[in-house]
Amino acid sequence: MNKRNIFMGTFEEPGTPRSLYDPPDEAEDLWFLPDPDDALDIHDIPLPKVQNDPLVRPDEWIAAQGTHAALLARAALAAGQLDMVVAGMGPDAGQGALERLALREVEALAWAAGTPISLEEIGRDQLQARVTTDPRALQQARWAVRRLIADGPTDDLRGFLGLHRVESQVVPRGLRGRITGKEFDEAATEFWANLAALSDAHVFTQAAFARYLWRLSELSAEEDHIEGAVWAAKRMAQGCLTLTFVPMGQGARHPHGGGSEDLGSHFTAMEAGANSARIELQRLTMWRDRARDQTAFIKGTNPARIISALVAKPMATTKMIEQAVGTSRDTAERLLARMLEMGLVREVTGASRFRIWAAKI
Repeated sequence: MNKRNIFMGTFEEPGTPRSLYDPPDEAEDLWFLPDPDDALDIHDIPLPKVQNDPLVRPDEWIAAQGTHAALLARAALAAGQLDMVVAGMGPDAGQGALERLALREVEALAWAAGTPISLEEIGRDQLQARVTTDPRALQQARWAVRRLIADGPTDDLRGFLGLHRVESQVVPRGLRGRITGKEFDEAATEFWANLAALSDAHVFTQAAFARYLWRLSELSAEEDHIEGAVWAAKRMAQGCLTLTFVPMGQGARHPHGGGSEDLGSHFTAMEAGANSARIELQRLTMWRDRARDQTAFIKGTNPARIISALVAKPMATTKMIEQAVGTSRDTAERLLARMLEMGLVREVTGASRFRIWAAKI
């Protein structure tokens, strides 16, 4: 007979299966729990093994340098030839050559970073002319040009990046963009400690390795691909006579440094960049000689001085040329307009006032 107790909320019927929620009898086992005798020992459970595969392997970079010794030699030869060309141009023209190459290099780096900026836009921004490009991208390009042409050590990472000591322990790293304070100092220490493992390697290999370490150490914001490349370019120029950086040119648009396996591609890009820069300076020298020949019939030395001013500066305002030549504004404008008609110079801004001039190579 069925038993029901409505007030107690119980129900009992012969042959009815028990539920998990029914209170167990004192002598009844908890049938729904696993048998303790069948339980596995935690030490018997197979766990995934930790892979001992560090990202930084200096020995592989040393081996890769030996494998690509011929490419390294060719890259070093190309950089040395470029260094001699710049040294032979003299102080003023040589400094102008470095500025010209820096503009080309930053243009290539900006394209590689996904923020395309033309060389002329960077040059106009250097002269404080009106530019419509992204202000943040221009600010970084301005910094990169200054760092590339500056003659100074790269050992002080804070000074190189222009950082002040800022202790930021409240704002998360993802919102800051760049690590700061003690965290940055620790990352820099780790960077130098890893780079010291390649102290006996060629400086070009060290620079490629450093560019790889730069990302791993998070010295720049995650989306920044320019700061580490600029530092490496300057590091490669150690020991050069006049070069403050070694350009990679179009090779900078395809950054190498994903690991030691890319070292050969890095050397190839270096050779191509240095040779391209040397050809660019040779074209500038040819333009100077041609411009002097074509303006030889003009009386006075002002045309030759304008030509020299445009060799010493990749871009120059009318006022800058006026001051370099030592003549009046009217004379400078008249000669520039005449040289424009002759196809020797070009005007960069397309405006009628505050015009910027460059050699038409």
